[in-house]
Amino acid sequence: MTFVKQKRAEWQHSGKWEKAGKNKKCGTGCVVLRNKYNQEIHDQTAFCKRWDCRTCAPDRAAEELAHYLRVFHDLFPDPGLFYAEISMLPEDPRPRLRQRCAVKNSELLTVVNSSVLYCFSSADLTGSKAPYFRRLTWNEVVEKLVAALRVPGIRPHGISASAGWRRKDAPGTHRRLIFTSREAIRRAKERIFGLEDELDRDQYAEVLLAYIRAAEEELERERNKAARAAEQTEEVDFDNFL
Repeated sequence: MTFVKQKRAEWQHSGKWEKAGKNKKCGTGCVVLRNKYNQEIHDQTAFCKRWDCRTCAPDRAAEELAHYLRVFHDLFPDPGLFYAEISMLPEDPRPRLRQRCAVKNSELLTVVNSSVLYCFSSADLTGSKAPYFRRLTWNEVVEKLVAALRVPGIRPHGISASAGWRRKDAPGTHRRLIFTSREAIRRAKERIFGLEDELDRDQYAEVLLAYIRAAEEELERERNKAARAAEQTEEVDFDNFL
């Protein structure tokens, strides 16, 4: 979808990321997976998937945008889509919205971006207190959805949707065996190199995981040793000053 790719590129190059900073740990981890069908073992880089990460957030936002554009398109021309936006201060209006949603048996999507709550519903959820909903045209739907999903800005756990609208990811083909560092994986593979041809798949998995854990312990010992050395360097020998 060209429109979604365009928005993802805009979000990736937004100047607001300079103020948001960078998650330096993203992409430094590694996950070891086993294929559920052929039992093969492989590893891949693990990303943080956080909304304040310049690497991950634009991709996540683009996935949400593509999904909800499809969901909302099916509502036009009828029954249509209703929208409201309200500040999260001084109180969180979402409990009130969930009550109205249950009464009217409607679907609801809420997005907290900065201090603003964006609300999309399949029914008019206007009540005696704000937020007050209005019906959107399709062009307005696209405009408001892009505004709600822009990054940086989305709060952690800021996107919530009712069951009928929620994204349903396909069942995974792999089972996670262990999460570790890329360095531990490298050391483990160095140790197991030369034995791989002599091992079947189950043996290879067991040996690889054992070596990964041993490599992790070794890295931890090295970090502790370096920390102790740094502490000793910082200690002042007062005898030299007497």
